[in-house]
Amino acid sequence: MVLRKIGRRKLSDAVVEELTRLLERGEWKPGERLPREAELASRLGVSRNTLREALYSLTLAGILEPRQGAGTFVRGGPRPGFPCVSPPPRVEGAEGAAALAETRAILELASARAAAGNSRAAVWKGLHRRCAAMDEALRGGGPEAFLEQDAAFHQALAGAAGNPFMAHLLGIVRALIAPLVMEAVRLRPEALAPFQADHERLVEAVAAGDPKAAAAAMARHMARVREAIGAPPEDEPACRPMPRLCCSRS
Repeated sequence: MVLRKIGRRKLSDAVVEELTRLLERGEWKPGERLPREAELASRLGVSRNTLREALYSLTLAGILEPRQGAGTFVRGGPRPGFPCVSPPPRVEGAEGAAALAETRAILELASARAAAGNSRAAVWKGLHRRCAAMDEALRGGGPEAFLEQDAAFHQALAGAAGNPFMAHLLGIVRALIAPLVMEAVRLRPEALAPFQADHERLVEAVAAGDPKAAAAAMARHMARVREAIGAPPEDEPACRPMPRLCCSRS
């Protein structure tokens, strides 16, 4: 298999094009697993975050299927004209960062409310373990280790909301915003401690089964994220009407 290197100025859209080319050539058959992220990103010459954005685009198109703990698989054979799959919008400047942060805040606040409403002992204990892992990374793992645990925490929170579509969308949005957050905390690692305090408040609210407190804690957290990535502040995000979710309760 011959993979063409992706230039640094070409981001996820170029990766989508290259993976599409390989799929159309039949390099990976339906049901076959793609190489692991680290290997594939290295061979394409891009970061893992850029690769993930492309994989999410192909997943949304119904071409790829991520399987928890197993990797990413080809869902079906490529179709003629497949290059019509569109990559995510580019995140350019403060305006792009603000739009992305706003999208994430809408989904995260809804997720926090629903997770607190669905609160069960297993849910908040799992979130507590994730929070403890972040705390350990904060003390000695560095920004990258912390943000890896942070992503796992937010994905677990989205899963606790009981809405798999929202959890999927949140994964996509977080993959898009992750490079901005990583760049910000590398420059200002002191921003991680307030992030962690927000997570602890979220766990407390979920454990108490208090959707209002959970949304308020998440709103504070999203405001910190906006500030960290240089997006202008948003007025009272917690006061926005939240979409009604169809959530499992037990």
